[in-house]
Amino acid sequence: GICMDLNDDAFTSFVKEHASFIPFCTNWLEEGLNVHEYWKLRLEGFSGAFIAANSWGFDGATEFCGRSAIFGRGMTLLASAERTGNAVITAKI
Repeated sequence: GICMDLNDDAFTSFVKEHASFIPFCTNWLEEGLNVHEYWKLRLEGFSGAFIAANSWGFDGATEFCGRSAIFGRGMTLLASAERTGNAVITAKI
């Protein structure tokens, strides 16, 4: 998946039924929300792994929220990056 795919009900329905792993490259915006909780909400019922690589910092006036993450089965948070700064995160899935 990429970026705003998680806001598309057709995408989330498809992956819940057919996928066991979702690689997710994104530029999720900083909106003052807990992005991990939102991603978990959108993928409620998904039994696979979800790996989100998110941008952080600014592109002009646009701010990205960082917080890249690895979720295991049942959307259990296994590892996450900070809101800012480059990072490599790992987890056993």
